[in-house]
Amino acid sequence: MAGVRKLPSGTWQGWHKHYEGHRAFFTVSRTATKQEVRAAAQALEVQHAQIRLGVRPRPDQHSMMLARQIEEVIEEYLAWGQLQGGRGGRPWTPKHQRQRATQLAWWQTHLHLQTLRDCINIVPSVERLLQGRDQQGRSSQTLKHERNVLAAFLAWCTTRGYLERDPLRGLSPLHVTPRSTRRALTSEECRTLLSHCPPPRRLLYETAMVTGLRVNELRQLTIDHLDFAQCGLRLDAAWTKNRQPGFQPLSADLLRRLYDFSRAGEPQRLYGVGLTRMVTPVNALLYVPHNVARKLAHDLQHAGIPRQTAKGKIDFHALRTTYINLVIASGATVPEAQELARHRTAALTIGVYGRSEERRLRQLVDAVADTILPDVERALDVHAQVVGDEYVQEYQGDIAEGSPPVRLLTSPCRSFVMRPLGYGWSFPCG
Repeated sequence: MAGVRKLPSGTWQGWHKHYEGHRAFFTVSRTATKQEVRAAAQALEVQHAQIRLGVRPRPDQHSMMLARQIEEVIEEYLAWGQLQGGRGGRPWTPKHQRQRATQLAWWQTHLHLQTLRDCINIVPSVERLLQGRDQQGRSSQTLKHERNVLAAFLAWCTTRGYLERDPLRGLSPLHVTPRSTRRALTSEECRTLLSHCPPPRRLLYETAMVTGLRVNELRQLTIDHLDFAQCGLRLDAAWTKNRQPGFQPLSADLLRRLYDFSRAGEPQRLYGVGLTRMVTPVNALLYVPHNVARKLAHDLQHAGIPRQTAKGKIDFHALRTTYINLVIASGATVPEAQELARHRTAALTIGVYGRSEERRLRQLVDAVADTILPDVERALDVHAQVVGDEYVQEYQGDIAEGSPPVRLLTSPCRSFVMRPLGYGWSFPCG
């Protein structure tokens, strides 16, 4: 006899008698009502009774997989990710686990998925949902993340043999257009910011700008991660973004100041004053407030540095952008910059994080001009810079026929004549 029951989470769960004789439980969705679940249970009871009596043929293995409840398959997928779903067989981070669970639940509700069979031929429905999200003002990056979560789940089902082929194989990729870009702080702005913030945040900003560590990576650092033998920081694979252990060089002065700051117990004292709910490591190396973005905005305003310009915005992750650009400007090769940024590809280091500097661009253009312009014009440009462009005039006096051209250079205190020589222009002195 089919029936329903209410789980502790509030979701209604149904059951029916399986054609093999045992009781099978299922859930329709988290928002399904008691009547909807009961109707589904009764329908399944009739189908399995017909199979048991021989009215319907027994389903094959693939049909049995397609009849599985979607919530059961999602739970299996999340359990797999919690164990080995990350890069290199590592587990997902808790944050990644929560995001996957939330987004898959959203897809299940809006696509009205009850069984795995409902995932077949869902490309038009997925496209309509993405178009609706776009009209609601969602960014293209958000749409890409939501699409990739569903695509990764269905690809996993295909790899496991639950689906014959990927249902999203005909879905076109999304082009990502960022709404805003981050800019890199100039060296002058870095010094100004560090001189206009409290000492604990100055140490935090300085560490971020000379290591490129992300905010969560900085928050996980402890005094045990200091390496005085190699003069740097040892990074654990448990909390780095690329899930790889690493080493970040530091200057000896900063290494000493980080050690003194942590040994004095300042991070623990500041975390206690802030009453943060975040789990902070024992013997923390730095104090990273939970509202570090607002703190940085306040310090930028106090230092007179605009947060938003035509070149982009400044947030905490922009300190990593600043670090990578300072490394490039210091003359690092592409492999060296990629290694220090801890990126998988050089295209990410140079193409995404690399920024151009207007002053540097002018210097490069001037260098190109000096390379291609003739010696005569370059010499004239040098003299013009000495006396000023407004004092360079064409000489209009009487010139003998056939004589070479003459230019008169005048200054507020004197005037003199430059005559062409075989290699350039003469510049009378005295």
